[in-house]
Amino acid sequence: MFCYILDDDPTFCVDFEDQLKRTLGARVETQTDYDTAAHRLLTLTAENDVPDIIFVDYKLTPPKTGLDFIAQLQLERVIAPMVLLTEHDAPEIATKAKAIGSQVILKSSVEQEQLLREVALFALSQWSRFRREQQKEITRQRHQVLKLASGIAHEIANDVTTINSHVRRIEKLYDRDALTPEKFKSQVKSVTEVVQRSVRMTTLLRVSTPDQKYITRAA
Repeated sequence: MFCYILDDDPTFCVDFEDQLKRTLGARVETQTDYDTAAHRLLTLTAENDVPDIIFVDYKLTPPKTGLDFIAQLQLERVIAPMVLLTEHDAPEIATKAKAIGSQVILKSSVEQEQLLREVALFALSQWSRFRREQQKEITRQRHQVLKLASGIAHEIANDVTTINSHVRRIEKLYDRDALTPEKFKSQVKSVTEVVQRSVRMTTLLRVSTPDQKYITRAA
């Protein structure tokens, strides 16, 4: 299990890291600076090495809080279970944290091995939920792309019909010896415009195809 800790108290970071290693055998990274932690987690996400769980202290360097940090990560599409650490049992903070999908635990209780095991189970259940939600989103995006592709295929079929019509017109003019350079250029221009239209539509399909990043953590 890979755990990440953001807390501006270096002593707590060291103690909590040791506890996570002893209890869960976890790989742990710690950080005391808000911006550095945010940048590091974005880098880990890009490298497909997202932590299994992220612990964030509520009281960070003012005016920022742990809730701000969690909200920023979610905005940046850092997908991971998050746990807010608080000094005191504050119902209003717990309500806000749960509203954004975060669990809350007291910092004074992190030495309880059973609690940490429960947090680990919370992380596993969250990863299962993330994968289900991702699969639903992938299915929805595929449906949209297929619907778009069907519409584009219909339009391209119309364009092919138009191009064939221009080709037949050129052949008739040629057979009647009436294909002047001007008429030939006019027909070629019309065909070129239709081809360019088809190219733009296929480009639209390529741009609309989602760049899918699959969740692989805690499978």
